Amino acid sequence: MSMTVTELPHKEQALFRSALKLYEASQYKKGLKVSEQILKKFPDHGETLSVKGMFLAHLERKEEGYELMERGLKINPQSSISWHVYGLVCRSDKKYVQAIKCYEEALKADSENMHILREVASLYVQMRQYSKAVECREKLTAMNPFFPSFWLGLATAHHMNGRYDLAIKVISAHELGNNQPPLDKYMISELSLYKNWLIELNGDYQQALEHLKEIRPQIVDITGWKEKKARLLLKADRKEAAATAFQDLLERNSENDDYITGYMECNGLDMKCDEDQDAVLEVIGTLQQQFPSSNRLRFLPLMYSTGDNFVVAAESLAKYALRKGIPSLFSSVRVLYADKAKGAALGTLIESCATQIRDTKRFNDSTDDEPASVLLWCNYYLAQHYDYYGDHERALTLIEEAIRSSPKTIEPYMIKARILKHAGDFRGARDTMDYARQQDVGDRYLTTKFI
Repeated sequence: MSMTVTELPHKEQALFRSALKLYEASQYKKGLKVSEQILKKFPDHGETLSVKGMFLAHLERKEEGYELMERGLKINPQSSISWHVYGLVCRSDKKYVQAIKCYEEALKADSENMHILREVASLYVQMRQYSKAVECREKLTAMNPFFPSFWLGLATAHHMNGRYDLAIKVISAHELGNNQPPLDKYMISELSLYKNWLIELNGDYQQALEHLKEIRPQIVDITGWKEKKARLLLKADRKEAAATAFQDLLERNSENDDYITGYMECNGLDMKCDEDQDAVLEVIGTLQQQFPSSNRLRFLPLMYSTGDNFVVAAESLAKYALRKGIPSLFSSVRVLYADKAKGAALGTLIESCATQIRDTKRFNDSTDDEPASVLLWCNYYLAQHYDYYGDHERALTLIEEAIRSSPKTIEPYMIKARILKHAGDFRGARDTMDYARQQDVGDRYLTTKFI
């Protein structure tokens, strides 16, 4: 006749509980010793055999561990602990279907075990069995309706099951309840925005807008609230109001692509549509006047223009960056090199700028002499340009010229090291990067690149 844990003597019951705690603490060797101590007196105790098998499985003795767990189940097939243990090992071994079967067997013996319900609910979600996840979450919520993670889990399960209306009802029923622990202001803020998202997913944009207005005093993430408002106005086809909302967001952050794209959509424009190219560039030009410090707005015309329009936009960006001495210019436009025509045009443009500075110390459209550093950054860019195309000799010549013009500037040494590495001179690359590092030993980035 099989024994359960409660039928063990008091001392062995305490040892069994300590073995389970050792498992939770990942102290598998100690747990194995404790389970063996129990089995010396009760060698056919099914639940202890299962627990010992669990420890062995986690100590890379999986075959032996599975045999013991199966033996434990044969001795006591009605034990929720034995099934739970088997499920834990299957789950850790990524045998998710088998793990679910084990958890379901465990629940037949102990249908109100919170730990098992929570674990199997997570597995149901992982295996896309959303309706079963809902059933588990409903049981957990019924057991403790004031515990936020339970009813939030239920709402999320309904969400994933495509029943947005039920998810909204769950949140509405519990968000103002006597939650233990109580929700802080940040949780209330995020929960309110989540509920609003569910209303949006349910397709009722007007109701979502009204709800968004109601929850405004509770919201901590003001930017997130404004983003939702702009998106909902656009979905509700209130384009004029949406344009105003996106304009407000751009004033907060004119570098955000989503805000720019949203503003374009309010104007009936698709930034990826070739037919809208001229209109898109015109709107971007208007935005540049409003936000002259925006690097993103300065760069976007290069993404969406071609031919002469591209050259004009690239010249504006290049001259701005060269005058400012922005080392990351090449990194910023490198994505454009996927288009061979644009990559070639950029190289030709910077070559022209360098020639103008060497000959007249100014750009053709300027009446004032440019700073001497402009030529440095022209050569710095061109060295990376030629390195990209594999012309390492030309790249080294240009970067050496940049170094001679400003020996104390560290960035050219870093690019020289990169070019040498690409050319196969690893020792020279190391020595050059080490020299750059020694110029500023406190710079961790330089130290990392050297290593």
